[in-house]
Amino acid sequence: TFGTKLISICSVASSDAAAMFRLSVALLCGSAAAELGPHMLNLTDLAELAPEVLMAEIKASPLCAVVREVAMPADISGPAATLPTVTAHGMGDSCFEPGFSSITRAIGKKTGTYARCIPIGGNIITDTIDGLLKNMDASVDVFAAKIKADPKLSGGFNAIGFSQGNSLIRGYIEKYNDPPVNSFISVHGTVQGVAAFPSCFRQGKPVGLICKAVAEVLGDLAYNPMFQNVL
Repeated sequence: TFGTKLISICSVASSDAAAMFRLSVALLCGSAAAELGPHMLNLTDLAELAPEVLMAEIKASPLCAVVREVAMPADISGPAATLPTVTAHGMGDSCFEPGFSSITRAIGKKTGTYARCIPIGGNIITDTIDGLLKNMDASVDVFAAKIKADPKLSGGFNAIGFSQGNSLIRGYIEKYNDPPVNSFISVHGTVQGVAAFPSCFRQGKPVGLICKAVAEVLGDLAYNPMFQNVL
């Protein structure tokens, strides 16, 4: 896979998502799904039954990394670019957030071309949750399908990734690259790998639901065949 994610659950796409996840764990790991830990099971249940509640938990966690709104550039600096730009947000953010939306608009204005952030989910809630829970390979497939469906990107494009968004773009280049990426800018990217979730564990700070769920699947479980091959 192109990155290590938490759970292969498409948020609220299927009413049986949590049940299927638990069954997969039982079959592939050879143990009860409860061994994943109550916090992780609670998290997957929320993704299915109460995505708004899970969204609030993400917002309150250290994994929420919503960028600030930026001011629009005054005008195009130099000749307009010949290719459009695709942007990809990081974990805990969304194309639909005002901050990241403003970054994409500013890039379009500065370059004088079409610019679009490609979301994995269909709205701010599902896009944010999918950034945390959706399998990276599946996310790349969605990313590629949306790019392919946009006629304004058919001649190729430049790509700018933020944090985890770089894994999406890198995965797209490796698996698809049709239409092709001309230039790729990685902003504080993950393309050389990451280690654990350091933002979750701050001295003297309480650990919330999201970070507890993450902690339960790190370590030995990360090398389980199900997590390596499915998640």
